[in-house]
Amino acid sequence: MQPPRMSPGSDALRQKIFFLRLSVCLFWAFVIVFALCIYVFFPHNATHQTIIESITQINAIVPSVSDLPQNFRQSLFSSSAQPSNFVPEAYYDPESRCDLPIDHDPHKRNPRIVYTNKFPDDVSIEEIMAKRVEPVENIPMCPNADRANFEQHKQLLSKLPTNMVAYANRCQINAIGRGGRQFGGLLSGDPLMSHLSTQIGFLHVYKAGGTTVRDTMNNVLPGLGRTIWHNYRGHLREFMTSLFMFSFIRDPVTRAISSYFELHRRNETDICKNNMAGVDSFRFMSTMMNNRMDCSLANKNKYAKMKDLTVGEIYFNMHIMPQMYFLTEGQNPWKPWPVNYVGNMTELTDATFEVMWDFYWNSSDYLEHHKLNDDQKISYEDAKKEFEKHYHHGRDRHYKKYFEGGERHGVIVGDQAKRYQIELDNLSDDDIRDICNLYWMDYICLPFDIPKQCNLTELLLRHYGDDVVYKDCWEYETKQWDVEWKGKYINGSVPRGRKTSDQIQKRMRDGLQKPKGAKKRSKVMQYFGRQRKKQKLQ
Repeated sequence: MQPPRMSPGSDALRQKIFFLRLSVCLFWAFVIVFALCIYVFFPHNATHQTIIESITQINAIVPSVSDLPQNFRQSLFSSSAQPSNFVPEAYYDPESRCDLPIDHDPHKRNPRIVYTNKFPDDVSIEEIMAKRVEPVENIPMCPNADRANFEQHKQLLSKLPTNMVAYANRCQINAIGRGGRQFGGLLSGDPLMSHLSTQIGFLHVYKAGGTTVRDTMNNVLPGLGRTIWHNYRGHLREFMTSLFMFSFIRDPVTRAISSYFELHRRNETDICKNNMAGVDSFRFMSTMMNNRMDCSLANKNKYAKMKDLTVGEIYFNMHIMPQMYFLTEGQNPWKPWPVNYVGNMTELTDATFEVMWDFYWNSSDYLEHHKLNDDQKISYEDAKKEFEKHYHHGRDRHYKKYFEGGERHGVIVGDQAKRYQIELDNLSDDDIRDICNLYWMDYICLPFDIPKQCNLTELLLRHYGDDVVYKDCWEYETKQWDVEWKGKYINGSVPRGRKTSDQIQKRMRDGLQKPKGAKKRSKVMQYFGRQRKKQKLQ
């Protein structure tokens, strides 16, 4: 049966009804936007707290504001500490791993977090505290260490500031499990192509001056590359054994501040999902990380912690990983890399120059590179001037070029970036204690000054024994090349370089490789990917 036809008048009526409905929708949209503007630009602390608490009562997934530590709640609703256009919100973990409560939970609705570490019976806290800062010359090298390999650089090492490799390499970390995850970056020459490159390797500990060292050396030294080590996957210990390896570390508190700014500058904090800025946003992230660490280390025995591969979930970005993570290989226990020198970032400039002087300006490489005679060697003073000329300042967060986005990966820049610029004076005592708790392994393994707000005794009782112990000597384990593989590499029959996107896609199609990390690509990488596609189309 055919539906009755509508007259032209009914079409006009339908249009009138449509526009009437549209007008009503637009009116209510305007009312909602107007109300939100009043809410944002004319904050009333009590009103904000009432609204947020009512929302958290309705949504059982998000914990109530009362679950927060006291100092976090106070800053959350402080209009003086909150920049305009930012609405505070209650803490929650978008990827929570367990139901353990946040520490200082006033309601005690859940069992208290219990750290099951067993402190050794044969030593006292005072003995361990003294051992932590004992003079480096009192720590012997292990009998099975490759002393000959280490001491071939003895003359250079004697010119460098205090070497902390002995502290790092005597520390045996048993928790937390990390699977096969390795360091983030390594600038080096090619040890099997020594005639083409400078024979040094810089192990990059993120946010400890590494970009300054890397770019300064790249500006001067021939044959260095950031991805040469990719050619040696499966042979990294042999690779490092053949080079002079060095690195730098940094005070954990100032490093945490710098890491926080770097994450926001790169816009790599989507996992936090919060609308706050400044110290409030820092506390949001710190609370989330501490809660995840409690899930991984509390209420578990030693072996359960070692199997729990959560290092990448607690420290969800490479820039906030503990520094001991970069200096060790991913095994259980964590195994130190054969690094020759670990210096403090405060002495980075002098140490870097001495390494470059020894391996380049004061060697035959400089003469060959510039086609000079033996009597045309550069002087120490002239080399120093050349070093200062090429010294890279870019990643200092107080440096204007870096702040304005002149450096790589800058997404949030200028006035937008200022909202995430915090200083040490902005942190409360509780904030610094949270940093000490998060970076317990750096404070226990490396002789940093303990902030007065932190309790070293508490850290040792919580972690020394099951999670970490001091060995009686420091390790330096090397490995010799597999002769057959070495021959193939020199002859060019071993594939070199990082896999291209086409190779990765083929492996994914063949079921040999999963699309690991595909959803977590930064906006910067997506941007450059689009630019490359445009260039190909043109």
